Amino acid sequence: MFSKTFVQELAIKTNLPTEDVELILGKLHQTVKETLLSGESVHLPGLGVLQIQHLSSLKEVDPASGKTMLYPPKDSLEFTPDN
Repeated sequence: MFSKTFVQELAIKTNLPTEDVELILGKLHQTVKETLLSGESVHLPGLGVLQIQHLSSLKEVDPASGKTMLYPPKDSLEFTPDN
């Protein structure tokens, strides 16, 4: 799930065992996912904000064929970096 190099670097910088870093990152992933699915945004200080954006259905006409294409609504993950 997480890059071994990233986990090892984080373990060295935090003076924590690699297993603890993997556990923390796993819990972070789980918490962010649950928060987003509940409709809330997640602000990661120094990184940015994650939020789910609902995109409505879209109707387009293909100019070449004249066919109407209907795209269903969907949710999209949006990230806005901190300044």
